[in-house]
Parts: sequence; C-alpha cells; structure tokens
Amino acid sequence: MIWSERSVIIVRSRSKIGTETFLTALKAYAAGPKKNLNLLDSYAKQMRLAGVVRKYLEVLL
Repeated sequence: MIWSERSVIIVRSRSKIGTETFLTALKAYAAGPKKNLNLLDSYAKQMRLAGVVRKYLEVLL
C-alpha cells in the first residue's frame, strides 16, 4: 500500500488504532519513492503532530 502525507497524518489517534499501525504507515511512507517530507511536516504542523512525526522519522531515516 502506498501512503501519502495526508494518510500518515490522519493516523494521528495512535491510542485508538494502536502505535503499531501508525508505525507501519510511517515506515511504508518513509520507504516509498514519492515521499515529500516538507509536505508531511507542513501537515504535521497543522495537526499539531510535528514533534511526534519528527521523533519517529528521525529513527526511520
């Protein structure tokens, strides 16, 4: 499955869906050839998730 920036940010309620699902989505996004980290950061800031997304991406990238 190909994840877009918006899809990753929509998976923001980690407590409801589980952290593993969030991490799976983030890993798939990070491994994808068409990732746009600037756009992901922009969406994360709008949803107030920039710190969380950045923390996980630092480990993955």
